Amino acid sequence: MKGSIPLTIFDPIWQRTAAANRTEKKTVDRADTEERRYTGTAAADEWSQSYAQWSRNYQGFIATLKEVYNFTLFSELFRAHRDRCDQIMRREGFCAGFRYDLAVRANAFQCDFVRNETSLFPDVSKFREDIAEETLAEAKRYGETGYIDNPYISGGKKENFDPHTGKEKNLYAKDRGDERGRGGNRFQSRTTPGRTRNEYQGSRSGRDDYDQDSRYRREDNSWGDRFRNRSGEFGYDNRVKDRSRNYKSQQGYRNDQSKGRKRYEPYMIGNRTGGNDESTSVCWPTEVKCEMNLRVWTDALKRAGLSEKYADVIVGFREGFSQGIPNHTIGDLRWYTPPNHMSADWAKEDIISNLKKEVAAGRMFGPFSHRTVARRFPFFRSSPLGAVANSDGSIRPINDLSFPHDQPGIPSVNFFVEKEDFTTTWDDFKTVANFFRQNSTQYELGLFNWEKAYRRIPTKQDQWPYLFVQDFDGNLLLDTRITFGGVAGCGSFGRPADAWKEVMMAEFNLVHVL
Repeated sequence: MKGSIPLTIFDPIWQRTAAANRTEKKTVDRADTEERRYTGTAAADEWSQSYAQWSRNYQGFIATLKEVYNFTLFSELFRAHRDRCDQIMRREGFCAGFRYDLAVRANAFQCDFVRNETSLFPDVSKFREDIAEETLAEAKRYGETGYIDNPYISGGKKENFDPHTGKEKNLYAKDRGDERGRGGNRFQSRTTPGRTRNEYQGSRSGRDDYDQDSRYRREDNSWGDRFRNRSGEFGYDNRVKDRSRNYKSQQGYRNDQSKGRKRYEPYMIGNRTGGNDESTSVCWPTEVKCEMNLRVWTDALKRAGLSEKYADVIVGFREGFSQGIPNHTIGDLRWYTPPNHMSADWAKEDIISNLKKEVAAGRMFGPFSHRTVARRFPFFRSSPLGAVANSDGSIRPINDLSFPHDQPGIPSVNFFVEKEDFTTTWDDFKTVANFFRQNSTQYELGLFNWEKAYRRIPTKQDQWPYLFVQDFDGNLLLDTRITFGGVAGCGSFGRPADAWKEVMMAEFNLVHVL
């Protein structure tokens, strides 16, 4: 082999995108120019993986070796190697283990190992102490030890640093007014000291004098005219930058093709953001709606003697469930709407289809322009969309409420939420498995499937300003249901699920696994 195999090609979403792009290409003469020759969909940099993505992609790599190519021995060797990397990560942090993994795989795939004039594949399961010492020293030299996840991913603490050199990337060069190369029109970042949750929580009433016709107005501006944006207004240009660098939240983004790769850039229509305005037929939701049959729920709880214990569940169905998100702002920004993750772009068609279904079902509303939403809320924000593949191959959109990760001055939505406030009595899978292993009694098992479970649970209206998502045109969609990616999601669904579990126990002779 000429090079190492990047784990990112085992991401199921990337594989679907690569397959789709392949069908759109035509075979060309190999003598033709390099620019016209099809080179395939570029794989993402391995340093873009979080620990969860690295672990999942490794599973795909090992499964491919064993099930597709029948390399059973190789798959076991790499499984042992991955487990060793996990041990290093638990002891020294993600980067130390990841650097060890990269070095061992590079040696295995790129270096010839010859014995008795026979080329052999090296045993990657054996611990290479020399490599471990070198990669650990490198991790310590770059200040990477102690991070339980990859600090170089989008929104991570070392997002602006190069993992290969340990030095800060020169991505905030001063805008010189020219268009030289891809790095033009970048702005100097402004760092903000870290804050506590309470420091970000502010009363909305203090912003009631907001002039609805002035989109970018700020209550207190001490920056001076030199930081005005191109339209002469005070926008996101002069604030802390997130992973998109050139991205300006008041302008949305658009897809642009550059040498076969998509990227997001700002776009403007006249002097306003693209998208539906208040003059269109798109309706704004005025009340919480729930698909649950409240009469049946009320009767079932009453028969089980649970009406008082789970009265909050009925109230939640009527008024929505709190997600634990307090009223807050980010500095004096009117909104914060970062672009979606690359995984969303890879699964674009699936996500668009899903968004259409959610809007048609009345669980999402929009699309709305930033201007329209700004007339409704003094401050609002969206979180980046991503995508994960389900076990059946279908795509599930994820609203990343944990973005940005540990970035001073810009707390994520999940930053404000206390997970201890959203506990449930769900039985853990390991607990259930141990119960059956240790018990010889025969049981009849039944499966209860709550279809679209999370999407049946409405959120309270005072949570809506912080639960927007952006579509692929830079417009905003209001999500009125609990979402995958929110700290409170499990507990918000868990409360009705706990009620239903006790109803079932009252109706049938069931065993409660403790």
